[in-house]
Amino acid sequence: MSINIDVVWDPDPEQALDLPETAVHDAVQKALHHRSVTSGTVTVVIAGHSLVHRLNKEYLGHDYRTDVLSFVLSDPEEMLEGEIYVDAEMALERAHEFSATPERELLRYVVHGILHLTGMDDSDEQGKSAMTIAEDAILSYIAM
Repeated sequence: MSINIDVVWDPDPEQALDLPETAVHDAVQKALHHRSVTSGTVTVVIAGHSLVHRLNKEYLGHDYRTDVLSFVLSDPEEMLEGEIYVDAEMALERAHEFSATPERELLRYVVHGILHLTGMDDSDEQGKSAMTIAEDAILSYIAM
């Protein structure tokens, strides 16, 4: 069993983050391990407001910005295949609200996206709380 992870940096706009690709891989691997996923393919696209907003509007019908979008592309019972789009501009803008670096905030978005890909839901307070606890646990294993 193996997990393939692709990280794509959307060049528009150029992001001012000092985040090695290995950190994104590490976050994905740790989140998948936390959720007991042992095989699959995950693509993480690190983009800006315009792409993430456009996808949010086009695919989910939400005409507002968001920090992360997750798209499951296969039946997770067979093998996980999915895409995550994270808004690096939002991480840059909001990190200070959480006393985090923009890089750490972006990794939280990546982990949050993986949790969605693996079936977690934050549409109610109980789900939000469970996701935050899982995010904090996973991020505690990531050095940054």
